Amino acid sequence: GRGYQGKDEGYKLVWGALVFGLIGASVTTFAVAHMRNTLDRIYSQVWSRYQATLKNSSSSWSNFHEEARRRYQRRLQEELEEEIERIERIRRMQSVFNRERNKFKRRYDSWQQHGGSSEFHEQYQRNDWYWNEDTSFRDYGSHHFRDAPRASAAAHPLSHHYTVLGLDR
Repeated sequence: GRGYQGKDEGYKLVWGALVFGLIGASVTTFAVAHMRNTLDRIYSQVWSRYQATLKNSSSSWSNFHEEARRRYQRRLQEELEEEIERIERIRRMQSVFNRERNKFKRRYDSWQQHGGSSEFHEQYQRNDWYWNEDTSFRDYGSHHFRDAPRASAAAHPLSHHYTVLGLDR
């Protein structure tokens, strides 16, 4: 009976090893599957964060580009507004200039009608702001008033008037 019991013991050993191997293989398969799922989840999270980082960096670049474009447009608008204000100032000064010139024409006509008295002409000169501001003909006698202008003024015929009006740049 002893040989039979040894045989039975061998079968138990084989069956034990087989069951142990089967359980070990199942546990290993389960552990590997679980680990693979965990690694897939980690990889997908890392990949989505990487994609979000790329998207944010490209959107920050586009935000920077948009902000630069907005600043450029604002600067252009400010320059346009300054130029419009400058033109309005010039127009106002031209209006003042034309009003004074018309006043001069009326007074000159009146002065001629009254026989050209020097008293009227002197009074006119004292009240004329343009005459008082104009320094280009002070050193000439009144008979040189219609002489040829200087060479620099010939290049810019109105530059002298802009200087008198305070509009020179």
